[in-house]
Amino acid sequence: MDRFSQMGIAAAIEALNDAGLNGNENNSREKWGVILGTGIGGFITIEKEKRKIIEKGPGRVSPFFIPMALCNIAAANIAIKFGIKGICDTVITACASGTSSIGNAYRILQQNQADLIIAGGSEAAITPLALAGFTSMGALCTHNNPEKASIPFDIRRTGFVMGEGAGIMILETLEHAQKRGAKIYAEVVGYGATCDAYHVTAPAPGGEGGARAIKMAIDDSGIN
Repeated sequence: MDRFSQMGIAAAIEALNDAGLNGNENNSREKWGVILGTGIGGFITIEKEKRKIIEKGPGRVSPFFIPMALCNIAAANIAIKFGIKGICDTVITACASGTSSIGNAYRILQQNQADLIIAGGSEAAITPLALAGFTSMGALCTHNNPEKASIPFDIRRTGFVMGEGAGIMILETLEHAQKRGAKIYAEVVGYGATCDAYHVTAPAPGGEGGARAIKMAIDDSGIN
C-alpha cells in the first residue's frame, strides 16, 4: 500500500473515532460515502517500481503496482476497510484537491444522496523525482532559514516546503448528526469553486478567481 493510502486510512480512523463512529452502528453504510482528494496519488510506488524495471527487469515489477499507484486507491481502501457502499470518489485538483473533495461532499449531502461522507485529502510525494520536478518548476522554497521558508501568504515567499500527510473530516446531514447525537464542530453553509483559466501553474495576478469563489460561497450561504 502506498504511503498516501496509509496516511488516508490512518486519518480516517482518527476522524471516525473522534466522531464516535466505532464500527458498531446498526446500518449497512449504503448511504455513507468517501470522497478523497490527492494531487499525485501513489507517486512513491511509481518511482519505486520504475527503479525495479530499470535495475532488475519487468518481471520484478509488483503485480500490485497499478492499483497501488492509482489516485483513487486511497478512497477505495478506506471504503473497503469500513464497509462503505455509497459513493466512492476521488478529486484531483492539485493543491485544491482536499478542499474540492469537501465541497463535492457538501453538494451530495445537500441533495440527500448520502447521509455521511468521509472527505479530505492525502498526499505523500517526497521522492527524488518529485523534488526534482518541483525544483525545475521553481516552485520550492529557496530559503534555508526555517522562519523564512514556509510563509505561503507572505509577499516575501519564494515557494513552498514539501510535506506529507492527510486530513479527514466527517461530513453528514444535520438530521443524521442529530439523530445519532453527534458532537458537531461546525456547519458548512456555503461553497464556491472557480477556475482562473489563466496559466498552468500560476493564478491570475489580480485574484479575480479567488474573489469569485468567495462571492459564490457567500451567495450560496445566504449571508448578506
